[in-house]
Amino acid sequence: REKGTPSKRHDPPQSCFYRQIRLSGKMKILLILSVLLAGTGTLFLHWYDQAQQACDQVSDQCADAGFAWEASGKLLLIAASLILLTLVILYFFRGWKKRINQEKSPDN
Repeated sequence: REKGTPSKRHDPPQSCFYRQIRLSGKMKILLILSVLLAGTGTLFLHWYDQAQQACDQVSDQCADAGFAWEASGKLLLIAASLILLTLVILYFFRGWKKRINQEKSPDN
């Protein structure tokens, strides 16, 4: 290669299924929060299962063993799901809004 000649970049071919997802800072924070809530909810449900199994070994009259763990875990998983749904809606709305603004722009 001679000096001063630009190097040729070889970008991988882009298929219609591969598309780079770019999230804003707030969306990244929400995604991290959702993952943390889902992980914590899963951990709480694991603790509920352990409490239920321990109670079943001791007695067969354990109606509410680990109820707080179960309720908290399910609420955290619901919250994580709602945050992820919100992120998906925001992501597609941003793309839709960008396409509409490009169509309206006089530069086209």
